[in-house]
Amino acid sequence: MFLDVLRKFIEDETPRYIVRFERKLEGALIADHFPDIDAGEKGFKTEAKAWLYARNLAEISEGDCFNIYVATDDFVPVDNYKKKILSPYIPPPLEIYKKQSKKM
Repeated sequence: MFLDVLRKFIEDETPRYIVRFERKLEGALIADHFPDIDAGEKGFKTEAKAWLYARNLAEISEGDCFNIYVATDDFVPVDNYKKKILSPYIPPPLEIYKKQSKKM
């Protein structure tokens, strides 16, 4: 009985992990994440599992998702996330914006 309570307490207190990313919508980058912990879904138990799902998202999104990384369930990026970030967003060169503004 005591061990069951202790296990539940440890499981509830152990940080979980989520995958954060941005997707392009009408010219803007919109932040999103999964699992949806706001809706009561549990985060991943390990950082390694979260990075596996992040890599899967990068592969199947076909360029629709950017800046994919892992964070704790309180939305704090994990250590060294900048070195591991997947599909970083690279904005178009400034010349494109200059050409567009001249047309207007």
